[in-house]
Amino acid sequence: MADKSVQILLLMDALKNTNRENPKTSKRLIQDVQAAWEEIFPGEPPATLSPATIGRHIKAMNKSGLYHIATCKNAKDGYYCDNFPFESAEFALIAQALYRSVAISTKETNDILNKFFNHTDDLGEGYLNILLKQLRRTAPRRKPERETLPIIRSILDAVWNQRQLRFTYYEKNDRDISKMEMRTDENTGEPVVYKVSPYYLVWNADECYLIAHYPGHDKNGVKRLSHFKISLISRKILIMEEPTCSITEMQEYPRYCMRRTTPEYVAVVKRKEAANLTKEQAKSIDRRAALVQFSLDRYMRENVFMFHDDSPVVDVRLYFKENFAQILMEQFNLDRNTIKLYPTGRTFPNGEPIISAIITVQANEGFYMWLMQQGNKVTVAEPESVRQNLKQKYLDALSAIEEYEQGPKDPINKEQLAKDRKDMERVEMFREMGIPMGRRR
Repeated sequence: MADKSVQILLLMDALKNTNRENPKTSKRLIQDVQAAWEEIFPGEPPATLSPATIGRHIKAMNKSGLYHIATCKNAKDGYYCDNFPFESAEFALIAQALYRSVAISTKETNDILNKFFNHTDDLGEGYLNILLKQLRRTAPRRKPERETLPIIRSILDAVWNQRQLRFTYYEKNDRDISKMEMRTDENTGEPVVYKVSPYYLVWNADECYLIAHYPGHDKNGVKRLSHFKISLISRKILIMEEPTCSITEMQEYPRYCMRRTTPEYVAVVKRKEAANLTKEQAKSIDRRAALVQFSLDRYMRENVFMFHDDSPVVDVRLYFKENFAQILMEQFNLDRNTIKLYPTGRTFPNGEPIISAIITVQANEGFYMWLMQQGNKVTVAEPESVRQNLKQKYLDALSAIEEYEQGPKDPINKEQLAKDRKDMERVEMFREMGIPMGRRR
């Protein structure tokens, strides 16, 4: 009985890495099981294992519901594991996020998507084929040519091992790396070298950001957090030996620290464990615990579009129609339990009631950008400073339109537009054929 149990375990191990493209015949499975047996029990012959026994074991495995071993259409080709880590709906969400991301190159996207072959079901692989063809024929124009996964890997390494990072930074992004200019010092003209303590890697609006501490952004000795776009960090990124500065030293930490009451019996155990640690080990544990206790969700909610400056967070009262409430909650990741909607007793000109809510944000360019996108759907009631700043931005936009209208007009040249579009369609045709414009004859 013991021999049979071991054989089943070894058979499961032999089937573990099989798939539709790489099945194993009964003969191959018997050889794998025998080889593994001899390695574990040298000199002890295994029990006889036949193709019929293999079939019975696989039937029992499938009956348990824990495994699904499929038989090839041509039974002589053998068996394979038909358990997929990602079913089609799960894969579609991941694939679309990869396809849209501006943080990773077309090649990196293609390489990651290819890893899903044999790891999703037939429906998922059908969708995978569509996306791979899209990448080959019409690669997204905004995806970078340079690889960024090595940069992300270095950041994750530094965050986990609590080591500082050193890198240079580009002024703006461009798909063509040769057109990207390094950020330089105004006085020396030399590239600015950033030496930072990394804390988090986050995604926002298809971009990837590093949240870190950079001493060069501190003011009056007060340490504060900074944001860096991953797409603008240069490949010359180095992990330093110096330990990171604890996030608890940042001016933002007291506001975003998630305070929880620890039961005394848990605290006693932790104190006993800490007594056996070196001073540096204890500091390392404290720094890592502080990263867990920081409310990243609330921090990103109050720093709209990842803009961050010295502006203090403020309570802003907004007026809007009731159907705007859902948009508001989606933008700031709130629900009916975390935001209070107040009836004002007032109405809009069409008779709809005016709803009021108070949100807490940093009143910076990101917040004003979001407000201007909403147009007349939302009104800033208080504070007056935010309302006046928003009003001025609307007036500036209106002034730019009026200035154009009062000056010489620049109407669309229909003939030139038609010619330009024809040229662009020609470029698009060659791209869809997989022929780069620079290589055609």
